[in-house]
Amino acid sequence: MTVIVSRGFLVLNRIKTMIALIRLTALASHFTANLLCYFLLLFATPISWAQKPNDNLKINLYIHKFESIDEDEEHKAIESLQKIGEPAIPALIKALQSEDMWVRSLAAITIARIRKNKKVSPPSLILLLKDKEPLVRYSAALALSYIGQSKATSVTPFLIKALQDDSSLVRQRVALTLGNVGEPKTSIRALIQALQDSDQSVRYSAAYALNHIALTNITAFNQIRFSTTQVQILIQALQDKEVSVRYIAAFTLSYISRSKTTSAIPNLIKALEDESALVRQRAAFALANMKKTDMSVAALIRALKDSDRSVRYSAAYALNRIGVKAVPGLTAALQTEEVSIQADIAEILGGIGKGATSAIPHLIKASEGENSNFRAKTIYALSRIASGNQVVFPNIINALGDENEIVRVNSVNAMGRITPQAKTSVPTLKILLEDKNQKVRLKAAEANGKFPFDAKSIVPEYIANLGHTEASFRAESAQLLGLIGEEAKDSVPQLIKAMQDEESDVRLNAVEALGKIGIHAIKSLPQLIAALQDKDTLIANQAAVAINNIAGSSGENAEKLSDSDLDKAILQFDNVRKLFANLQDTENLTIAINYLKVERLLRNLSN
Repeated sequence: MTVIVSRGFLVLNRIKTMIALIRLTALASHFTANLLCYFLLLFATPISWAQKPNDNLKINLYIHKFESIDEDEEHKAIESLQKIGEPAIPALIKALQSEDMWVRSLAAITIARIRKNKKVSPPSLILLLKDKEPLVRYSAALALSYIGQSKATSVTPFLIKALQDDSSLVRQRVALTLGNVGEPKTSIRALIQALQDSDQSVRYSAAYALNHIALTNITAFNQIRFSTTQVQILIQALQDKEVSVRYIAAFTLSYISRSKTTSAIPNLIKALEDESALVRQRAAFALANMKKTDMSVAALIRALKDSDRSVRYSAAYALNRIGVKAVPGLTAALQTEEVSIQADIAEILGGIGKGATSAIPHLIKASEGENSNFRAKTIYALSRIASGNQVVFPNIINALGDENEIVRVNSVNAMGRITPQAKTSVPTLKILLEDKNQKVRLKAAEANGKFPFDAKSIVPEYIANLGHTEASFRAESAQLLGLIGEEAKDSVPQLIKAMQDEESDVRLNAVEALGKIGIHAIKSLPQLIAALQDKDTLIANQAAVAINNIAGSSGENAEKLSDSDLDKAILQFDNVRKLFANLQDTENLTIAINYLKVERLLRNLSN
């Protein structure tokens, strides 16, 4: 009623009784009607009716229009002052002291609309936070949203106090302002308190503000220390009617010290069944950080069945993060859950790695199952968990001949992780070099490259295929030689020739292969330097990568170069460095050249 009486008094003084009655009726029916009107003013598009004033008289005339009963006049006045910008600030600050609440409120809103200004001092707006009129206090909080983060420390205590305002609309606006300009650590504590406000819109605004701080300053959540009281508020907020409040409660709990969040586990487990996928997802992340995990593992395994993909991913991440403590529950579920969940569990166990050793017998048994996806993931898991365990060798080697190509790919990948004792599988790998699936062939070549003696025996075939009539054969052969790496050094002359191929894929793969062969491809430097000008930018870029790789390999193995090759390499790499100077970082190239020069110096000293 204070607002109504005050406005009524001002109207009667202007002797506009009829208009006053209409305005008073509208005001009495709903206070927020005017509030919404002026909130919309903040975002309205300025119109072009007003000419830019160039003296204080016009500025004061516009401010005088704030007293108008005609709302269009008020709108135009705000828009005109916004166009004037900073020169209008002193007069607007003075207007903040007006006896008319509408003048004070509209002056604050206009200051907010000018936004980027350096002449507004926070105290003039802070004072309005104590104004007797809610609309003025609301407008002051709104204007403070735009003062800039550099002034946050000075205004934060006053905004926090304003979170206790009698008006829920003011508290709502203050919460949002704290999210924009409040000092993060202090604001977070106050906004958590606001999550238990009696008004739902205030709780929503507090949650929104906390989320904004998280997006712009996540370190504030990492550094802050929460009290037991605040933890309890967050736990209760997990059951709030407003979904954003439940989300931010789960989110914030994931950043609190583990020792303080044990009591949150039951509520977070319950939140895994929330109607909102966002809340379920964040609850899973929060459970990943809990100290006592035995209660949450079973719930997270159930969450692997969630209808939402992001929730399933978060649950898997949480179980991986829990690690060894989750293994007993995961192993039990491996034997009881449906096949699709079993496959996910196998993948999680693989992610845990050697800590899941106890699950090996169950994974070996599962690797012989009927479901190909399950077999593929168990092979992956076994290779990650038991890289040096001979018990798994037969299963991985048998899987090389699996009918499913994904299983074969995973088993070939596993060959790169297990010990050299797996050399017995090389004959099978050679068979896979002719597999119908290209990915299997490439992985088989890469795995063969890890057994140097045997890799040499397959290189001649790929060298021959560099001259095949089919471009796809030539391109893949070059790629395979690159995967074999240094052991494919005999292919360098043919790869140099392949760099002139009419098909860009062949040229690209040949360039990449030479880079992977390293020091043994140093004779290809003239051609690689020429390839920097290739019309295909992919090839030109790959030539630069290849030169860097060869330089690095040459620097590390400089002692292997003959005197003449050493001198040529220094000269050529120096020339390349000059070419690279304005295009990319030459640090690695410079380091390699220095290694080569040191080798040259040592040889000269020994002569």
